Amino acid sequence: MSKAKYGSLDLSGSEGQRGVPPSYYVALGSDNSWYLFTEKWVNAVYKSGLPDVLLIPGDPPASVIIRKKLEEVNTAWQKLAKSQLGDLWCTEGSIDTWSWSLNVPLLSSLSEEDEIQMSEAYIESQKIYREHKKAVSIFKKRLKRTRCYQEFQRLSDMNKVQKEKIDRLKVKSNRIKGRIGQIEPTGWREFIQAGKVLHEAAALDVNTQHLFPLGQTASRIRGANELWLAMAIRNKCLLGLKPAQLAAVCGSLVSEGIKVRPGNSNSYIYEASSTVNDVIQILEEERASLLKLQVKHNVEISCDLDLQFAGMVEAWASGLTWREIMMDCGLDDGDLARLLRRTIDILAQIPQLPGIDQMVQINAKLAAGIMDRSPISELV
Repeated sequence: MSKAKYGSLDLSGSEGQRGVPPSYYVALGSDNSWYLFTEKWVNAVYKSGLPDVLLIPGDPPASVIIRKKLEEVNTAWQKLAKSQLGDLWCTEGSIDTWSWSLNVPLLSSLSEEDEIQMSEAYIESQKIYREHKKAVSIFKKRLKRTRCYQEFQRLSDMNKVQKEKIDRLKVKSNRIKGRIGQIEPTGWREFIQAGKVLHEAAALDVNTQHLFPLGQTASRIRGANELWLAMAIRNKCLLGLKPAQLAAVCGSLVSEGIKVRPGNSNSYIYEASSTVNDVIQILEEERASLLKLQVKHNVEISCDLDLQFAGMVEAWASGLTWREIMMDCGLDDGDLARLLRRTIDILAQIPQLPGIDQMVQINAKLAAGIMDRSPISELV
């Protein structure tokens, strides 16, 4: 990154060897945070994660889209470290970049086979590159003072005017395409709309039908909204949960249609733990983002997330007996059994899903085993 300023961050005071400003790189981490660092901080490079490909014809590559998201960052950068390697900065991502961060693998999931080995020739070329970069900078300053460059600038301004005309024609073309789309068959239109949601959620390349890591998880899971379930289960906030807490969160994802008996509105609640409440609050923000995306493309698929029954699931997963839980429960026994059965089903799927942290898979298996006891285990 050659600019002296990036957003609210001023890097003009940073200089490397021979007075040459160091090259800065920006990366999106798996925790949905942006990191700004010099090349000296790079210890290894891995060939894994989201491929830098065209998602659909006419769209820029994935790296260009992510860079555009970075330029929209309004929060202040925080300096994490200052050393001989250069400054290390960090700032929070946004809801729009959250789905991209899900495709960033954890360091523990990468192997030596994924690492790209840097040769001595490459290291030497980097040194030469920095020297040439300084020479090019001096040459650019001289070039801008020439008559040819000034004529080039004039032609560039003319080209900009032409581009604006082309953009207006594209808007008109899109409006006509929209009218054509209104007369397309309903089923095909819904298919296209769902594909657009998967595309913008960074789950599917609609051009090549290539599944990204988020899409691979969604393709293997069973549920009312596979994309939403994959987003929730891949969320990093699940990493520190205990088995019973993980079961409570999964129960909140599958509680659609579960209702309280009339007149028992105050007696059915087993309060979920504060940790579960915090996780549900985080997932609620991501759910709102996905719902907004679905509304944008006229996709009507429910994204279930209901905290009110999470406490009962957590209690059952913690070892509470059926008799104890029914003594203070405003649900019919059939509804409660169906809720627990659904939760066990989603927990049992997690160990088989690709791209899920190993600890989450282990806790899901433990929780499913604890919950699948009489009388729930007797249900078919």
